[in-house]
Amino acid sequence: MKKIAKSLMFVLAILVLPAAAFAQEAGEAVAQDGLAVFGLAMGAAFAIGAAAVGGALGQGKAAAAALEGIARNPGASGKIFVPMIIGLALIESLCNSGKTFSIHGLWPQSGSKQYLVHCTSPERPPDKEILEKYKTSHASSELMKYQWNKHGKCSGLPAESYFKKADSLYQNLKFVQLRSALKKSVSKQEIYETLLKLNRSTALKQQHIALRCKAESNKPLSSPASLDEIAVCYNTDFKYTDCNAFRMRDSCPDTVDITQ
Repeated sequence: MKKIAKSLMFVLAILVLPAAAFAQEAGEAVAQDGLAVFGLAMGAAFAIGAAAVGGALGQGKAAAAALEGIARNPGASGKIFVPMIIGLALIESLCNSGKTFSIHGLWPQSGSKQYLVHCTSPERPPDKEILEKYKTSHASSELMKYQWNKHGKCSGLPAESYFKKADSLYQNLKFVQLRSALKKSVSKQEIYETLLKLNRSTALKQQHIALRCKAESNKPLSSPASLDEIAVCYNTDFKYTDCNAFRMRDSCPDTVDITQ
């Protein structure tokens, strides 16, 4: 375990994932155990980005599994039917909202080295109240606990302050309209320009952002890489700072797929 070092920079990493993936996971969750599993599957969707299949398939799975459960055990119809209805409503709301961004983590970094990870810390881990309070922007309490153990302990902040700061930074940025403002495949410069336009009321500049892409294994080699993550860089006062100075560099090709 490492001791906490003086952080010279923080990176707010924001996941960019397909909305339809969340609906698919939601449908499978309701099909299994109702609303309790729904929350876990939603977190898994944000954390690992399951393949997008569509809201209709998610709803279909939920309804089919619920009816099958009622047929097997008519006495449990009330316990199955209500979660199914609520789950279907949540799936539809999710697809309509198109909210496909979530905090991956707030990562401290020292100098030009790699992120500080797995530090020893006297701070207590986040309790249930903290996890619940900031779960919406982080999407999953399990992901939050993982990020705290890996990165949060290295921040020098108490758990409440760590998640509150990540949430505050995230809420001050505008990302939701990014997909609707762009076509499917665009140049990465268009993505930068659109992000700056959406956040023109702030001091955000292109050098404060790093786009992170990944190549899909099931796509032809000629296909554009998918936008996987948006990283925003801050100094210790949580003012925007140059990402390049700390080796947080753009990893996207010239053409990027914004929708997948």
